Amino acid sequence: MPVAAQLGLDRRRSPREGTGGKIRTELADFRVREVEAVSPEPLDADPGAYPHVVIRVRLEGWDTNAFAHTLAARLAISTDRIAWAGTKDARAVTTQLFSVRSAEVPTFPALEGATIEPIGRMGRGLQFGDLWGNRFEVAVRDAEAPEQAAVVADSLASETGAGIVVPNLFGPQRFGSHRPITHRVGAAIVRGHFQDAVRRYLTETAASEPAETAAARAAVADAFAADDPEWGGLSDAFGRGLRFERALLHRAAELQPASAEGWREVLEVLPWNLQRLFVHAFQAALFNRLVAARMRAGLSLERPLVGDRIGFIDEDAPAGFAQPDLSRRTAVTADNRQQVDRHCRARRAFVMGPLVGTATTLTGGRPGELERAVLTEADVEPGDFALPDPYDSTGTLRPLAVHLDLDLSVGEPAGGYTLRFALPSGSYATAVTREFIGQPELYPPVNDGG
Repeated sequence: MPVAAQLGLDRRRSPREGTGGKIRTELADFRVREVEAVSPEPLDADPGAYPHVVIRVRLEGWDTNAFAHTLAARLAISTDRIAWAGTKDARAVTTQLFSVRSAEVPTFPALEGATIEPIGRMGRGLQFGDLWGNRFEVAVRDAEAPEQAAVVADSLASETGAGIVVPNLFGPQRFGSHRPITHRVGAAIVRGHFQDAVRRYLTETAASEPAETAAARAAVADAFAADDPEWGGLSDAFGRGLRFERALLHRAAELQPASAEGWREVLEVLPWNLQRLFVHAFQAALFNRLVAARMRAGLSLERPLVGDRIGFIDEDAPAGFAQPDLSRRTAVTADNRQQVDRHCRARRAFVMGPLVGTATTLTGGRPGELERAVLTEADVEPGDFALPDPYDSTGTLRPLAVHLDLDLSVGEPAGGYTLRFALPSGSYATAVTREFIGQPELYPPVNDGG
């Protein structure tokens, strides 16, 4: 199955031809600013009660994790003392909050591409989700038909009112920006195939990788195919930047695993959050495939059908950043469908789809048929997510679509256009840009390592 189909990224909502073009040609072509959901105390607040210094940081060409590690090193503190609300790409100009646990306001270092502004104190460090969403400004350059952007925008008009609607898809970066294998590793874990999970992580490569890395992965693939593999020394072929590959091979050499449990112990050498990410990526791919199946069947992403689940909005969310309150949800039946539809048309509720886990109950009607078809094709069922920590997941629900107001400037830059929009936390700008640009190939072909 092509990578785009595996990820449910082979469909667009717009029936119109895209514009073509490129994003992220220059750093300034992709700007992101967090919409903050915290209100820090003043900087001179009591550090005993408010031990975390909050900084607003403008970054050019910095990955969030890389900046946090560099900042910690320059301050001579543990990275555990630095936290943030959302992770951002390096190929962008971003503005976001970080917190630093410190009794004194540190003297922050001068770092190229980083502007650091201390703004206050908090009683706790920042947590994922301490933002309502993000505002984006995305320039598309070298478009084949920039004027087509307005046509695409019209085709994305909401069925329920003003603004446009795009599928609430997980973007390609959710699965690995250059090597889209996280969902494949996750699928192996969910099926209990821990050896296959380690094999996929170590051996699957993409055309964008250096030749020496591809050769190292091929050597590891040969070891997996051998009757009596020798793991020692294989790690030396991987560069120091591939520390996870090196760690897995060191552990394999140490344990010489011969069972699923042994290979699970090998996988446990990876950071806890990365192990969990594998399963989350598989769940995200299944969600995307469900959304794609729904579009393929010609079903609305905004209007509920019998069998759907809806979630009512979190009334605390600011305008333009509506999120569902998962404590307020209901199933759509023949008896309540009209009433529920009124809530959706008024944007008081969303049609939801499952991020599949052990608590997922497959529904009836046409939505349930599509859910079962996607899970059957993927050879998985909700009970398969009953796994040992950190892989277990009860699952949750996610809106199938996101509404947004769009500011479109055709001809800015020359030969292209600029999209300005805001998205709630957890939604991806690529869900918007792909509708306008069209359906470019997401990734080079992946070698599955045998």
